Amino acid sequence: MLGHPDPALLYSTYRELVSFDEAKAFWDIIPNSTLAKREAKQEQERIVEGVKTSMLDDEARERAEMSSNVGKAFKGEDGRWIPSSMRTETRIRQISTTFLARPKSVAHSVTQHLPKTP
Repeated sequence: MLGHPDPALLYSTYRELVSFDEAKAFWDIIPNSTLAKREAKQEQERIVEGVKTSMLDDEARERAEMSSNVGKAFKGEDGRWIPSSMRTETRIRQISTTFLARPKSVAHSVTQHLPKTP
């Protein structure tokens, strides 16, 4: 009992001197090398996930371009690739022409005029 004559003295002396969170932080000792390995592994997982996401995005763009009658696709507001059509291409050109003809002080976004996709 740590050199104390009875358990009551031990209990009254050391009880609640630190909080549970402080004790957990003190005893949750992890070597720096282990922390570095964990961080390296997490970074590698983030990179792999980014590559996967990029590949999936490229595949989705290619599928949308293949299903388009003009071989083009654009990204919708929700982040999905949408096949373009002659109608959409014509509308984009019309909006772009109208937008560029306006004075610079008029703040209109081209995307406000694009057709909404389902």
